[in-house]
Amino acid sequence: MQGTTSSIKNSHILGVILVIAVILFGRTSGNEILYGWDDGEYIENPDIRDLSRAGKYFNTYYLGMYQPLSVLSIALNFSISGEKATAYHALNILLHLVNILLLYFLILKISGKQAIAGMTAFLFAVHPVNAEAVGWISARSTLLFTLFYLLAFRFYLHYIDRNRSWPHYLWCLFFFTLSLLSKSMAMTFPLVLVLYDWYRNGRITWKGMADKAPFLVLSVLAGLLTIDAARSFGHIGLMQEAFTPWHQLFILTYSVAFYIVKAVFPANLSAIYAFPETGDGGLPPVYYLSALLLILIAAGILIKSKLRREAIFGGLFFLISISVVLPSFWSRKFLAGDRYGYLAFIGIFYVLSWLVYTVYARRGIFRKKYRGIILAVLLVYAGYLLVTTGLRTAVWSSTRSLLTDAVRKDPGGPAGAQAHYYLGSLHFDKGRYNEALKAYNKALTIKPRFPEAYNDRGILYGLAGKIKRARQDFNAAIRYDPENAEAYYNRGFTFRELGDTERACSDWQQAITLGSEAAREAYQKHCRKRKRGN
Repeated sequence: MQGTTSSIKNSHILGVILVIAVILFGRTSGNEILYGWDDGEYIENPDIRDLSRAGKYFNTYYLGMYQPLSVLSIALNFSISGEKATAYHALNILLHLVNILLLYFLILKISGKQAIAGMTAFLFAVHPVNAEAVGWISARSTLLFTLFYLLAFRFYLHYIDRNRSWPHYLWCLFFFTLSLLSKSMAMTFPLVLVLYDWYRNGRITWKGMADKAPFLVLSVLAGLLTIDAARSFGHIGLMQEAFTPWHQLFILTYSVAFYIVKAVFPANLSAIYAFPETGDGGLPPVYYLSALLLILIAAGILIKSKLRREAIFGGLFFLISISVVLPSFWSRKFLAGDRYGYLAFIGIFYVLSWLVYTVYARRGIFRKKYRGIILAVLLVYAGYLLVTTGLRTAVWSSTRSLLTDAVRKDPGGPAGAQAHYYLGSLHFDKGRYNEALKAYNKALTIKPRFPEAYNDRGILYGLAGKIKRARQDFNAAIRYDPENAEAYYNRGFTFRELGDTERACSDWQQAITLGSEAAREAYQKHCRKRKRGN
């Protein structure tokens, strides 16, 4: 009878959470395909438009990433609904709902408490940062890898609960492999299993470590593929080329603190979080203060308290899960991304849920005196999350609204410059060249050392027949990024237009050295003939 009552409670809790999630994210089904923001690059790819090429998904990088199952899911979407966005968004919503279910029962198993499972699942279901993962078609990989990750975790619990049952171990390994094939962020899974062993048993054994060896091997292979894929697309930037080791340290502490703050107080969310401009050689003060915040958080966790074990588990789950996307020795184009918190924030949500549960469950005069205040604060906080998530799902309705929001969040800063640049690219792709020029000019006004903006503005000048101005912009792009293959390629054409074929061929040779296939074609067409003629 007690089991039946418990099942009824679970169904009620889950029912409410799922209904709220459907109401919040259901509106994303009317969102557009975000052309100019990765969605279009996937959907317009000939491989994805032809399911007979599905085998190629497993030996090809797409947009600098190795995620064959995610690409396959988009290809299946296209085979069913073509370029109608609703089906893509509907599948994203469905994956999020399944993840909510999996998380609820996983946390229920780990904590043994419905209240903890319910609060953690609720925060995960409605948190504003998840608007990016759910509302952006290209973030399908985040939803998919999390689904398989949670399934693998669940089977690991079965494995250790049932006297190390090998069928459950193999299922765990199977779902972990699927998670890796969906997104490389799953490579943190073996470390999370070691962490859970400590949380469950209070110690880590060699036998337990041996269980993780196959997982670790797969993680290393996935890591190598990730690095190669990112390099092939120019996604990797070496931090030491732009920042001193001292700067790198505080950029790292800032990024960790940034995610923690966004998990607890999700304000000023954006699609673009840019790296800081060092200006006179220093970072903004908040970067240095971030280290102090992390020290205070660590001190608070380590002080003897009833929640120390839960706080260490949740905190390390967060750090391990987010570690592979933190800017350390190398980084991607942006400092951070909301979608990266989709799985990692579960650790923070777990700690917050335990904190609320512990405070609210206190007996005696404290509970009687402050129970109403605590409830009011929780309701206000929940309302804030719901409203903010509703606003964020609307922002993700189109590429233009997304970039306009990013400009509004940082109008005179590096993120605003990036947003103006992407707006320029959006206008350019749609043939609105005057608007594109204005956007590039704005980006360069905010960020004068912006090679991509110079390169693209140079293309605009070239199309307008302003060859000398185009060459000046390509010169600037190369000056600020000496390894910009496209700028060398483009500048080569300005030299050719001005009759200087020798310098044009020299630029194309340099672009070829930097990996430009387009420059190779130009060199073969215009330079080899000239040499034969000589």
